[in-house]
Formats: sequence, C-alpha cells, structure tokens
Amino acid sequence: VKVRRVAERRARELAERDALIGCLNRRSGPPAIEQLRASLVGTHREVAVLMIDLDNFKQINDLNGHQMGDTVLKTVAHRIEEVLPEDGILARIGGDEFACALPFDRNAREDIDDLVAIIIRAVSAPVKANEMSVEATVSIGIAQSGGSHAPQPAADAEALIHRADIAMYHAKKRGRNRCFWFEPQMEDELRFRNEL
Repeated sequence: VKVRRVAERRARELAERDALIGCLNRRSGPPAIEQLRASLVGTHREVAVLMIDLDNFKQINDLNGHQMGDTVLKTVAHRIEEVLPEDGILARIGGDEFACALPFDRNAREDIDDLVAIIIRAVSAPVKANEMSVEATVSIGIAQSGGSHAPQPAADAEALIHRADIAMYHAKKRGRNRCFWFEPQMEDELRFRNEL
C-alpha cells in the first residue's frame, strides 16, 4: 500500500508539474488560477493574470543550442518565482510561455505594474552557462478578474489567460520587452483581422 501511494503521488506530480522546470503545467495551472480567483470573490481583492513570453526564444535555441535554451527557461522561471508573492502562482503554459497569477488590492493596480517592471528587470539580467552568456527579454500581457478597472465582466481562469495572452501579443507587436493591460478593443481588433 505504501509503495502504491508513493507511485500515485509521483504520477500525480508528473501529470501536474512541468518536467523541465518543476512549476505547474498547462494542465494544472488554470485550475490553480481558478481556485485563487474564486477565493477572492466578495473581497476587495482581485486576481491579476500575467502571460509572459520570452522574446526571440527560437533564436536563443538556434544560436546557442537546446541545452542553453533549457538553462534560460529554468533561470527565467526561477527569477520570476523569486519575485512573485508567496500566494502567487507560476505555470509553464507552452514552450517559452509562462502564466502567473497573484492577488492584489483592486484600488492598487500600480502594485502589479511595479511587479511587472521588477520581472522585466530580473529576466533581462544575463544568463551565464557553459562559458556563454545570453540575454533574454520578455513580453507580458496582464488581465484582471473584475472591479472598477476591469474592461469586461468577471471571467474564469481560462478567459483571463486568453485575455492576458491577447495583451501579451499586443506587447510583442509594439516592440517587445514591455507589458500591456488587456483592453476589449485588442480582442475586437484580433477578431476583425481574422474576419478579413
């Protein structure tokens, strides 16, 4: 029974954790974000979801090899985790995409802006390994769960991740290594372009 419990716990960890980095993965991240969002309903706090994408990650891999690419991913994740508050969530959503979620006071959106600035600074420090040095930059999109600044009605975790993803691509189009808060017209523009 003990061996089976250990095996079940290990299987659950493999299903819920990213194999390279150890943080939550695409399967377990959204439910954890949803749990955080639901816990804040009826309080003065909201959840901010950040989609973080490494700029030109393919180029880092192509020029320096996949081993260095893995080192960059692990280092970036560690740096993000270090600056997130204790109740923050970090998940690797795709190859070089991370989602973060954290609670904040709905009247203090600037706290999220300050944290994002810290993340951008932390990530842009050189990553040194195997006698190489690589500098990475990130584009970040931010969405919030509701309140007076929320551009749309309250959304679940998947919708927040989607909105933050749209804002992140908006940041990439505007020159990379920057952040944008989600606004409804970003989604409208995307739909319009798809229709064209």
